[in-house]
Parts: sequence; structure tokens; C-alpha cells
Amino acid sequence: MACSFRVARAVVVALALLLSSPLYAASDAEVAEIREQLRQLRESYEARLQALEQRLKDAEASKTREAAAPAPATAPLAPASPGSSAASGIAAFNPAISAVLQGRYANLSQDPEKFAISGFAPGGDIGPGRRGFSLGESELAISASVDHLFAGNLIVSLTPENTVSVEEAYGVYTAAPYGLVPKFGRFFSGLGYMNEQHQHAWDFIDAPLAYQAFLGGQYANDGLQVKWSAPKSATATAFRARSETRTASDPE
Repeated sequence: MACSFRVARAVVVALALLLSSPLYAASDAEVAEIREQLRQLRESYEARLQALEQRLKDAEASKTREAAAPAPATAPLAPASPGSSAASGIAAFNPAISAVLQGRYANLSQDPEKFAISGFAPGGDIGPGRRGFSLGESELAISASVDHLFAGNLIVSLTPENTVSVEEAYGVYTAAPYGLVPKFGRFFSGLGYMNEQHQHAWDFIDAPLAYQAFLGGQYANDGLQVKWSAPKSATATAFRARSETRTASDPE
């Protein structure tokens, strides 16, 4: 058995030697050809490296020249076509329209018709309103810029008593200097904190007692009003001085 295994292995080794390609030494011509191919590859890579280095130098030089050159003058803007300017002007003066609808329900233990403030004569639109469901005070507001100097505002209200009235109709001069804001027409006067606010903007359903007693709910007049808005720098300076005074007066 061992002898047959050795014979088989010898046969396999012999076949492998017969089938393998014969080894031979390279000739001088083949060596020269290989060297020539290596030389050509080396020259080709050197040429590519030189070309890339030259491109890098050109790019750096161009960037340096652009940084040193003065900025070109800005070309004047082309005038807008008459059609586009007219369209934009019309859009700028389109009115802003809004509507406020309110509904309410009142369940009152006392008769609202007998409402009175002790020591003051009743007047104006005061009181808790009528019992049950009602529309509330609904409004239609329209505001727009009349031109580059004036803006207008119109507010029409529908009361729970089903009456329609013009609450406000006024203009504002928007180009006054020194922070002045003139207003003329019919409007809620800027008296107090809430008088200019409409009923739907209040935090509670009715006005404070002082407004009801002294202003009849809200004070509206027809005439002229001028407000002055302090510059931001003056406001910041006053706030800083007040803060410094309070800090200095605090006990340590």
C-alpha cells in the first residue's frame, strides 16, 4: 500500500514538470526594450508634472493681479419700464381691509337698564349690555396710503343695538420731522393707555371703571392730534441714567 502511494506521487510530480512552461533567460534586446519603456513613462510623467506646476503658477499670479486691481465701477441700474413702475405704484396704494365679528352672551342677575356708577351721572356707552345673546361690537376697517405723505384709516362699527356708525375716519401725515405724528379727523384720542384701543382688543369685556366714569367708556373727538416720539438714542440714554441712579441708591 505504501509502495503504490509513492508511485502515484512520483507520477503526479512528473506530469507537473512536463506541463509547466520552460524557464529561459531574457535576451539583451528584451532588456533594452524594457528600459526604453521605463524611460518613456518617466518622461511622460515629468511633462505632466511640469504642466500642472505651470497652471498652478498662472492661477496664483492671476489671483494676485485681481486682488491688487481697483474694483470696477458699478454700472448704473437700468430704469424700470413705465408699466412695471405703474403696477408697483398701484399695488402700494391698495387698501388693507379687515373685519372683526364678535358675539356675546350675558346672564345678569341685576337689570342692566338700572346700571349706574355712584356719584357720577351716566353718560356715553357704559354698562354691562343687555341680557342674552347679542352680536357684540363688530367692525370693518379699511386703511391705505394716500400718497408718500399721507395715510388714511376708516373704521365702521355695528353695535349690539343694530346701529351702524363711523367710529374712526382720520388721516396721518407721515413725513413730519422731529418725531412728530399729526393726526386729523375723527378718532379715539390718545388719552390714557386704553382709550385708543378698540373694544375687541381689551383684556376684559368692559372698560375700566375710571374710563366709564370719566370718559363714558371711550373718548372720541373730531379734530387734530399731534404726538411726539422720542428718538431711540434719547430713550436709551434716559433708561441708562435711570438704571444707574437706581443702582447707586440701592443699599449695599
